[in-house]
Amino acid sequence: MKITGPHKSETCGRDQATEYDNSGQQLQVPPESLTPQQKDRISEQAYAFYLQCGIHTDLPEILFDLKGKAAGQWRMTCGREQLRFNAQAFVLDWDAHFPNTIAHEVAHSLVYRQQGRRRPRPHGPEWKAQMRSFGCEPRVTHRTPLRGRTMKTYEYVCACQGHRLSARRHSLIQRKRYRYHCRECGQILKIKTPE
Repeated sequence: MKITGPHKSETCGRDQATEYDNSGQQLQVPPESLTPQQKDRISEQAYAFYLQCGIHTDLPEILFDLKGKAAGQWRMTCGREQLRFNAQAFVLDWDAHFPNTIAHEVAHSLVYRQQGRRRPRPHGPEWKAQMRSFGCEPRVTHRTPLRGRTMKTYEYVCACQGHRLSARRHSLIQRKRYRYHCRECGQILKIKTPE
């Protein structure tokens, strides 16, 4: 169980949250990002997987800019491959993601290179076989508790309750004059005005 308490920082005077365990000991806060050495290890492991398959040239760009709940992503952008990794996933649980997440994304790349336009299933038999050839379990998901993207919402009201609408729906109401009705009372939702 974690207990969180606000305190004033001596250095900057801002409120910060400090986390403590049940015995009152302050918890170690994981670093916010990967070290350059960790990024190098991830890149080297990705390239080692390519070399294992006999690929020495035309290697994809490796980025550490992925956000949200995904630990990794392989994608093709403007005819160039990219391997994108969520640095926070590796920071929170290095052992769960190194080398499995790297192998997962490299396997997508290699299946694409082998199958081309045939468009095999993303986690189909070809991908699973490639994962096994790397000595990794062909898992599709991970268990690291990553925070998803926070979506901006807008407060709307009707006769019976308040509603939170996404930025997209808010935009449709404002720009295209869409109307949304409450499922309970049937009234058209109106943006909540400050009191």
